[in-house]
Amino acid sequence: MRKSKEGSEANPGSMPEEKLKQLEFFIDNISDAVYWTTSDGRFLNVNAAACTMLGYSREELLSMSVRDINLTYYPADAQPGFVKIKQTSNIQCAEFHNTRAGVVTPVEITSNCFAYNGVEYVCAAARDISGRKRMEDELRHPHDEQEKRVEERTLALQNTNELLQHEINERKKSEQVLRQLNLVLENSPVVLFRCKASCDWPVELVSGNVIRFGYTPEEFLSGAITYSSIIHPQDLEKVISEMEKYTASADVQLLQEYRIITKGGDIRWIFDQTVSERNEAGEITHYQGVIFDVTDRKRAEESLRKSEERLKQQKKMLEELNSTLEKRVQEEVTKNREKDIALIQQNRQATLGEMLDHIAHQWKQPLNSIALIVQYLKESWSCGELTDEDVEESVGKTMALVEHMAQTIDVFRSFYRPEKEQAVYRLKDSIDSALSFMAPALRFHGIEVEIDADPGVSAIGYPNEYAQVLLNILTNARDTFKERNVDNPMLKLEAFSENDKAVVAITDNAGGIPESIIGKIFDLFFTTRGTKDGTGIGLYMSKNIIEKNMRGKLSAANVDGGAQFRIELNMPG
Repeated sequence: MRKSKEGSEANPGSMPEEKLKQLEFFIDNISDAVYWTTSDGRFLNVNAAACTMLGYSREELLSMSVRDINLTYYPADAQPGFVKIKQTSNIQCAEFHNTRAGVVTPVEITSNCFAYNGVEYVCAAARDISGRKRMEDELRHPHDEQEKRVEERTLALQNTNELLQHEINERKKSEQVLRQLNLVLENSPVVLFRCKASCDWPVELVSGNVIRFGYTPEEFLSGAITYSSIIHPQDLEKVISEMEKYTASADVQLLQEYRIITKGGDIRWIFDQTVSERNEAGEITHYQGVIFDVTDRKRAEESLRKSEERLKQQKKMLEELNSTLEKRVQEEVTKNREKDIALIQQNRQATLGEMLDHIAHQWKQPLNSIALIVQYLKESWSCGELTDEDVEESVGKTMALVEHMAQTIDVFRSFYRPEKEQAVYRLKDSIDSALSFMAPALRFHGIEVEIDADPGVSAIGYPNEYAQVLLNILTNARDTFKERNVDNPMLKLEAFSENDKAVVAITDNAGGIPESIIGKIFDLFFTTRGTKDGTGIGLYMSKNIIEKNMRGKLSAANVDGGAQFRIELNMPG
């Protein structure tokens, strides 16, 4: 049987794979035609016997409806069997004439209507009853034994339908749990590996978040990269030795720390928790486990070790001093150490506070957008209006926001690096990218957006940072609309070329910027909102990105009852 769309991307975790295969083999090899439809008759799945009976391929049937099949009710005045049924469970049996290639064949169709998650479906089985009809014509009167066999077969089919429905429900539950587990895994700090227990440890399974080390799952699964190839050369021999000891032992798991090399050439320390998988002969066939990035801890330990070594050296020097000065020296050392600790702590807090302020400001909008997406999913699900397309679109937007948040970290890390390479990009692409992240928040607050962007206008700079500037301005506009409770809020985004400059103008109708503060809005930590709602960093950082990093210009002015932010960059040429 062909897997349903919902189940094609998940591997049920709670139902054994062998059991699934047995069920699929059983359904696809029974002589009766079995198929599933929506309540309005659209085919969702069919078995091989259904394709043979109806005279269509599986792919053709999955694009058709029951009403497209040449079936006529028998007798002609019989009540229709394929109608929308409100009951949770309702089994109906009807006879039809199936016309295929000019040949009319009597068939008996047993259908079961059921509802799942507020959606109604039909599961049906069709059987060729030509032989039975011939016997009826010959005997003209029902035979008791024949009726008994029909009843037994009908009961068997009902039991089969009930078993099939139970298996379908269990599979859907398993798929839902598996999707949730996959989502948790892909966003967790640990990376999952499964390797063959052979030379170089070829990878058979790796979680998608291995991208944090610069590699993609496809590079491992294609065999282009093996697990041993990413281990630091100086640690590889030790890791191999530990794995050999583990293989020869009866230990349940192996715990070890070593270095790996990312695709970008960086060295990262990881903590590896491995378990083995053995065949019937007791031989290890696979290793599987999880790895944690512990680079920060290892660096802290190394820093602490060096600090302890320095302290030991200082202590040794102090011990060599005159015993009469020992007390005074010890007091001075203690005071200096306390000062050092205070200064180090103060510096750490200042650096951490500054970075957290930046990150908090840049993550606030994506987190709000994610919250709105979750609320939308919950409301749609509660109303029974949630579709697969809604889920796919929401997951796509959420993952894009998460990727954007990750890119924000990279932007902060590389913000003042002069070696960043500029690129040529289209302004409209950056506008569309920024609006795609802001769309849920803008819709939630009823903000209308008008775009008048020339698709041919390009600029030279850093596309990700440019999109970040647009997000900062759009976020400020949204907050201003909300704060001032503006009727019919509107944003207009224009992109055009002017005097060899690529220009983007963002205009709102929120009443403009007070003249008393318009000259201060780009100052660091200047904000008209409280610390809860604003940090005064966004516009300051935006101006630095445009004017220092991209050699452009960012300005603000009041126009026609609103504020306009204007970004000018050099055009390629």
